[in-house]
Amino acid sequence: MSQIATTAERRARSYITKDGKIRHIKARPARIGLLPLGESTIWDKVRQGSFPQPYRLSDRITAWKSEDIQNWLDAIQ
Repeated sequence: MSQIATTAERRARSYITKDGKIRHIKARPARIGLLPLGESTIWDKVRQGSFPQPYRLSDRITAWKSEDIQNWLDAIQ
């Protein structure tokens, strides 16, 4: 997914929770993927049937065949 999706930059920040704990969120640099779509948009399109189904490699790993993505790109242009 990290090579397919595009994500915006996220700056580091800290905040205090309701119970007084300080939480720190790490920064994340912008990432340019193959598609101008974010991860949640890609998963929404998979659920709607408008993006190719991924292949499950293990419980936590899913992947797409590059030819499936290329065929999808050719079809929408």
